[in-house]
Amino acid sequence: MRVRSTGTTMTADRDHFERSLTVATPGTAIDLLAAETALSRTRIKDAMAKGAVWRTQGKHTSRIRRANSPVEAGDQLSIHYNNELLTQDGPDPELHQDGQQWAVWIKPSGVRTTGSRFCDHLAMTRKVSLKTQREVYLVHRLDQFTCGLMLIASNRRTAATLAGQFEARRVHKAYLAVVHGRLNEAQGIDLPIDDKEAFSEAVPLDASQDLSLIRVRITTGRKHQIRRHLATIGHPVVGDRQYGYAGAFDLAAGLQLVATELGFECPETGDHVSCRLPTTYHPDPGALRALRSDHSA
Repeated sequence: MRVRSTGTTMTADRDHFERSLTVATPGTAIDLLAAETALSRTRIKDAMAKGAVWRTQGKHTSRIRRANSPVEAGDQLSIHYNNELLTQDGPDPELHQDGQQWAVWIKPSGVRTTGSRFCDHLAMTRKVSLKTQREVYLVHRLDQFTCGLMLIASNRRTAATLAGQFEARRVHKAYLAVVHGRLNEAQGIDLPIDDKEAFSEAVPLDASQDLSLIRVRITTGRKHQIRRHLATIGHPVVGDRQYGYAGAFDLAAGLQLVATELGFECPETGDHVSCRLPTTYHPDPGALRALRSDHSA
C-alpha cells in the first residue's frame, strides 16, 4: 500500500502525535497506520475503538473504529493520538427515564458532552451509545463539571422536535448550586451573554454568612449562563475556577452546580414528562461548610 503524507504534525514523543495520510492504493486502515506510524497494531486498534482515527472521503469526514475498515485511493486518513487521554477511564452515566425514542440520563461531573478529535470514549454521547446500542442525538448540553439530568434523543426526528421545544423555551430547567456569600432574597438576573438575551432566577434555600444553597431556574441556555450570571451578582458557584475562585477550598469542593429538574413534552404522546434528580446527587451545604472550615483552619 502506498500513501502520501499530508499536513503531518508529529512530535518526537510517539505517545502524543497527529498525522494525516492520503491513500494511494486501497487497503485497510490498520495496515496503513501500522506501516506509517511507530504504533503497534494493538495500540492502533485501541485508538480506533476510542475515536482517535478519522477518514475523509470527498467532503465527508467521520471516525472509523473497525481496524479492518477499507480505505480507497484518494481517501485521507488521520490519527490524533494522545496516549494519556486514551488510557483514561471516566464514570458512566446512569439511566433515569427511558422513552425509547428519547432518554433522560444522569451525567456525572467530569464527563464531557461530546468527544474531541483525540477520543470520544470519555464522552456522554459515546457512553450512552455503547450502553443502549442506539443512535445518539444531542438536544442540549451540560458543562463538563456540571452533573445532573440530560436529555438525549435516539433519532433525528425526535431530536428536532425536542430541540424545537428548547428553542421555543417550553422546556423547564432548574438547578441547585452552592454559591459563595449569603444570598438573602430571590433575584432575577436579566443580563445578556455574548450579546444574546439571557435570564436566570436565583432563589435562596439555605443561606449562611459564607455559603448559600440556591435553586436556579433558567429560560435561556447560553454558554456557562448560570455560572456567569451568579458571578456577576457577586455570588460565584463554589468550585468555579473560571468565573469564581481557585483557592484550596474551591479546588477540593469541585463545581457545586447540579441539573436537578427537567420538564418537556414527549414527542410521541404529547404527554408532559417531569424529571427530578434523586436527592443523593444534590449538593450538601453542611459538608461544604465543614470542608471550608477545614481549609480555613
